[in-house]
Amino acid sequence: DSDWWLDVLEDKICREADYSGKMVLLIDLLSMSSEAGDKTLVFSQSLLTLDLVELFLAKLPRRERQGKFWKQGKDWY
Repeated sequence: DSDWWLDVLEDKICREADYSGKMVLLIDLLSMSSEAGDKTLVFSQSLLTLDLVELFLAKLPRRERQGKFWKQGKDWY
């Protein structure tokens, strides 16, 4: 089957940042950058990777605001 990888993408493991050391590091860098008032530009060869980054950012709580999360269009574009 040429679409074997679709099952991997649908698997829960692709939805958890903690399973990827690089993703954990990226989220930490983005958080520290935001706290310092800096902006960060992220490049990737994979649109799937950028989609996953957006998914994780949407779940990322804002440290200075209790119960608030990062939002597309405000915290990232």
